[in-house]
Parts: sequence; structure tokens; C-alpha cells
Amino acid sequence: MRIKKNHFSVFIGALGLELLARSAVAKVSPTLLAEPDKEHQNLLHALNLGSARLRRNQ
Repeated sequence: MRIKKNHFSVFIGALGLELLARSAVAKVSPTLLAEPDKEHQNLLHALNLGSARLRRNQ
């Protein structure tokens, strides 16, 4: 029982560290956290420029 609780605590700690690291990176530039894709829609969304599909229709 004790070992399982310790693994769970380590897991929760790792998730917390990941959230802190991602927030620090996002403060520098949110584009660093954007998932890469062919059409760069995630990058455009991170830059608050909308998506490529919306721009073509307008």
C-alpha cells in the first residue's frame, strides 16, 4: 500500500511540475506550446490571428 501511494504522489508531483513549466514557457511565447500541424492553424490560434479557414472565407 505504501509503495502505491508513493507512486501516486510522484505522478501528481510530475503533473504539477509540467503545468508550472508550461505556464513559464507560455509567458515567454504561447507559440512555443502550439502543436505542429500542416496548415499551421494551432500556431495562428496561439497568435490570436484566427485560423486559415476563417480568413479564406472572409
